[in-house]
Amino acid sequence: MFYTPPAIAIGARAVFGFPVRIGVVRLGALSLYRESRGALTYEQASNGYLMASVIGRAILAMQAGASGGALAAELEREATFDFAIHQAAGMLAVQGLTDVGDALVLLRTHAFATNTPISTLATRVIARETSFSRENGTWLEETG
Repeated sequence: MFYTPPAIAIGARAVFGFPVRIGVVRLGALSLYRESRGALTYEQASNGYLMASVIGRAILAMQAGASGGALAAELEREATFDFAIHQAAGMLAVQGLTDVGDALVLLRTHAFATNTPISTLATRVIARETSFSRENGTWLEETG
């Protein structure tokens, strides 16, 4: 209900989800978006499930070297469990800047370039203290 209008506004016409799992252990989901309507072909759906399986096995392989009870360094480094980061990426996407995946990359790039923790940048985006100007491709900081 809340997702559909913004998704349509940024060009999504079809959304597909594939479970990333190993056996009965669910690790997440592979979400794919398309600009054209309609169902996937059998081959496309098969490829989606195959890629989700490959991702699951890659996660398992990375995790195999971690000590018990710990997340592998590669997974920890890339993990974004801070929901503010996803909310900020969603805000950028809904504003028509880009898709959610590209908005997340935009946030990470700016955080790295300014040596700012991505969670701090995300909080500033949510508070509307920092924004991205689509017109000139620059980040804007609100001044008090």
